[in-house]
Amino acid sequence: MAVALHGVRCGLRVPMGRLGIIGGGVLAVCTAICAAEAGWDVHMLVREPSRSHQLRYVLDRHVTLHSTELPACDAVVDAASGHSDAPIRQALKAVRDGGTVLVQNAYAPRVVLSVPLRDVFRRSITLRGSFSYCRADGHDDFRDAIDVIAKGGDWVALMTRDRFPLGELPQGLAALNNEARHRPFKVLLTSDT
Repeated sequence: MAVALHGVRCGLRVPMGRLGIIGGGVLAVCTAICAAEAGWDVHMLVREPSRSHQLRYVLDRHVTLHSTELPACDAVVDAASGHSDAPIRQALKAVRDGGTVLVQNAYAPRVVLSVPLRDVFRRSITLRGSFSYCRADGHDDFRDAIDVIAKGGDWVALMTRDRFPLGELPQGLAALNNEARHRPFKVLLTSDT
């Protein structure tokens, strides 16, 4: 949550408008929550049907889910897995000329951007990375993230219900990788005691 809050505060220093988010994982959801609370018109691209189904019931009404592509956006956050450059290419396609693309994932070491940089900068797009949290401008991202979680919403249960003792880490990981329709959204590890 702190990384998401930091990205919205420090990575999106542009006038609020339509924000696209690519990804359906925890970071993307946290970013959507923070951005909607800040006043953005949030649109999420979530390709996995089971993920989209779960999110439809827990996200704020100010978050619109899409399964194929985003509408034109003032800014787009790439919060996908980072295994290929497909999400950043989608972000560049969805952002308006002069807009901002914020990358909130750590791309795998061998992933290369297959879009000519000339095409990015010809459109005056700001490309920014943000995968951290800090204390800046009188805010403490980590402390404020705790407040967001404590304030809660329907999404909190989705992110905290599937708990495994630390000693059962292999079972927790297996549950995440299960192709079943109701696999956990996130696995929360607890102390063994």
